[in-house]
Amino acid sequence: MIICPSSLKYTWRDEILRWLPNIQKQDIQLFKAGKDQFSEVAQVFIMSYDLAQRKSESIAEREFKSVIADECHYLKNRDAKRSKQLMPILQQAKRCILISGTPMLSRPVEAFNLLTILRPDIFGKFNEYANRYCAPKQGRFGMDYTGNSCTNELHYMLSKNLMIRRLKKDVLKELPAKRRQKIQVNVEAKD
Repeated sequence: MIICPSSLKYTWRDEILRWLPNIQKQDIQLFKAGKDQFSEVAQVFIMSYDLAQRKSESIAEREFKSVIADECHYLKNRDAKRSKQLMPILQQAKRCILISGTPMLSRPVEAFNLLTILRPDIFGKFNEYANRYCAPKQGRFGMDYTGNSCTNELHYMLSKNLMIRRLKKDVLKELPAKRRQKIQVNVEAKD
């Protein structure tokens, strides 16, 4: 199961076909609408975060062994409905890979969901985590967890247990060359 932004569904399909020669096009199901049902013959299922949220019950019933969440920062807000519905699916998978090219903001509170998906055994409950790493303070509308504390410890924990980080200079030779293309589009004045 691959959950990604809508704009990346076809990219995932194309890369799977490129890198996994035993997978054929008919083995991949791209979900385009909420009414799409799971194929009985497909081996790889790709859907957007919005569709995955709407179909979370039927996804959970299938008990996927491997789930990839691309642009996983879509799940950073612990109060968001999307996060609440998709986190259990990711946690129940035997293998879960979270991918993001977007740097995490300097707020440990935004990493909690992602850390909990991968390793709930390390960081415990939100209050424990927030008290240790988010420098909580009383705000006008309740506790404010947007601060940070013990950042060196958190960085160590992430580097040791969870995070694989590759620098651009290390992977540059693997990346395709930039391709810039100018496309002229004729548009009528009324448009």
